[in-house]
Amino acid sequence: WLRNDARVQWPTNLWVGTSVTSQASVKRIRDLLKVGNEHTTRFVSLEPQWESVQMGDLLQQIDWLIQGGEAGTVKHPFDVVWAEQVRKECQAADVAYFLKQLGILRFRSPMLNLFASS
Repeated sequence: WLRNDARVQWPTNLWVGTSVTSQASVKRIRDLLKVGNEHTTRFVSLEPQWESVQMGDLLQQIDWLIQGGEAGTVKHPFDVVWAEQVRKECQAADVAYFLKQLGILRFRSPMLNLFASS
């Protein structure tokens, strides 16, 4: 019933999303776009992000992007430059953006000051 089945009306209060962790998993967004209808809110959880990710034109077709690094026992490093890059891409595409967490391990960068507590 998740695939644009004309017999099932997609509920307006039901959001649909997918997780992306690497460039290889960006293809999941294409499947996400097949679910629901023109009124469906779609989101991508870009977490835990393990590498730089390019979403291209797919980004313009989603409503929300949630980004974050990894926490827990297995920790992949998170580069704060990725956060700034994705934030700018979301802003240009008029996509809502939320940086959830930087994760335990992060690459040191002058960009880190942008995320300091105020």
